[in-house]
Amino acid sequence: MKQQPNSTQEQQALKTITDQLAHDIRSPLSSLRMIVHSCTELSETNRTTLRAVCDRISDIAYSLLKYSKPEHYTDALSKQNKLKPVKVSADITEIITEKRYEYSLHNIKFTSKFNNNNDIFINLDSQAFKRSISNIINNAVDAFDNRAGEVIVSLNTEDNNVQIIIEDNANGMPESIREKILNDIPVTFGKAKGHGIGYTQIRDMLAKNNGTLQIQSKQNIGTKIILTFPKITALVNNLY
Repeated sequence: MKQQPNSTQEQQALKTITDQLAHDIRSPLSSLRMIVHSCTELSETNRTTLRAVCDRISDIAYSLLKYSKPEHYTDALSKQNKLKPVKVSADITEIITEKRYEYSLHNIKFTSKFNNNNDIFINLDSQAFKRSISNIINNAVDAFDNRAGEVIVSLNTEDNNVQIIIEDNANGMPESIREKILNDIPVTFGKAKGHGIGYTQIRDMLAKNNGTLQIQSKQNIGTKIILTFPKITALVNNLY
């Protein structure tokens, strides 16, 4: 009778795989950074976007290493993920620009509305925040099922809070799915390849950055995701 692997063996196997994946990502990423640096024929706007994409890929690689070799990367990651004042409009603009390139072959419009809140700051981990916004937008694009539509990212202030609102006019979701997401139950609704891990990352980011999540959705009308964070007053010397 074939012996089944125990949980310790499975965890070790997973760590080995994630370690290899992280190193496999970092090698071609270094080459990509060099290529971007040497592509002088590209506009500075395009090169800035590509550099930002490289930074986000690098962040993903470090996140993998956190699970494969936590004893080696705990200190580095704690410094990398330290909360600091972040200009929200700048992070949103970076992700919106990235998505316009990523989904350039889709008939989807990406719009940002800052409502005169360009200089609003939140104390958070910028990389985790941008990854969450990216995941939410990816969910919205998937919900269009290759149809035309629009994704709008708005920035509002209410009392001492900042609201980031990502809304689409796609298929929407059933109430049962909305409740599962809000109650931390894994779901893969509307995902042909089952990318439910996106909401796991979003919930983790909110928990670590004092944020909350609201979901408003109607089937065949669209979905509105609202992320709320405490607003801060950032000192110029603490920004970067």
